[in-house]
Amino acid sequence: MDRQEANEPMPQDHSISRRSLLRGIGAGSLAVGAGGFLSACSSGIKGAGSGSSTGTINIGFITPLTGQLAGFASGDEFVLSQIRASSVYKNGITIGSKKYKINIIVQDSQSSPTRAGQVAQQLILQSHADLILTTSTPETTNPVAGACEKLHTPCLSTVVPWESWYAGLGGNPISPTTTFQYATMFFFGLKEFQGCFAPMWNRVHTNKVVACQYPNDSDGNAFRGGFEPLIKASGYKVVDGGGYTDGATSFTSMISLFKSKQCEVFSNCPLPPDFNTFWTEASQQGFKPKIATVAKVLLFPADTKALGPLVKNIATDSWWGPYMPNTSSLTGETASALAAGYQSQTGNQWVQSIGST
Repeated sequence: MDRQEANEPMPQDHSISRRSLLRGIGAGSLAVGAGGFLSACSSGIKGAGSGSSTGTINIGFITPLTGQLAGFASGDEFVLSQIRASSVYKNGITIGSKKYKINIIVQDSQSSPTRAGQVAQQLILQSHADLILTTSTPETTNPVAGACEKLHTPCLSTVVPWESWYAGLGGNPISPTTTFQYATMFFFGLKEFQGCFAPMWNRVHTNKVVACQYPNDSDGNAFRGGFEPLIKASGYKVVDGGGYTDGATSFTSMISLFKSKQCEVFSNCPLPPDFNTFWTEASQQGFKPKIATVAKVLLFPADTKALGPLVKNIATDSWWGPYMPNTSSLTGETASALAAGYQSQTGNQWVQSIGST
């Protein structure tokens, strides 16, 4: 879509190819201050308000600080404080022969896809962001990446299964041939969920019938289309409860189906409040699978506390923790030191999103 077709002003034209963008983020992209992704962006930026003319690289950061997805962002303020205290942030970075200051502008998506897209446009059109970082579920990342593609602004997303992100931008995960010029992401996908969950199922004696509770949204549709075949490939039978609308208040018919099919394994990927509603109702109606493996929910300590004793026999995935062998290319800090610093500064148990953010 060119400017005339879009019929709206473009604050800048980032003349940067996807190939150079990906080459720039390469190894070390997890620490954007280290220069990889920023170097790739700044090398092709031109126009008023961009880093090349002001000497400052503006990074927009969009995350669900409030709302039903706020658990994902519970460590973001700590991470931002660490980045802003780093020598790279204080002293800036040198690209070619020019030195650039770094400015991070934070926006709360409020766990709303509509607002996520709106604040992305504001960051680009009003705050002249050179780069957008966004995190935590397709409800946040997809509308942001879509806005960045439309307004020609580099965007990096994380903490979203790649299939959910890719399909949300119009690609087909089954045949991933569509490319995007300005949007990219780093995170794992459904194959990795299979590698995490199926081995746990195999350690529990069950009838190998899996109850699948997937909503009618980006994550749910990705799991229905891509994870259910992996469940079958692992030697299990799928019982799909049917797509439901986010925010549903009753799951009686779905629970009845799972009970009638004698499901002893459970799989899901709903919004956290929806799972709490479902799981409480399931317990009341006598649906108690031997093992439940959940995605998107119960990832953080506060989520488990909300369910109390009902959290028994539930497992989830972990993509980062203090046991990881990596060190930060921004500060040189180990994973264990980062987690310890978070606990010391906040008084809370570490959360895995601090590693990816």
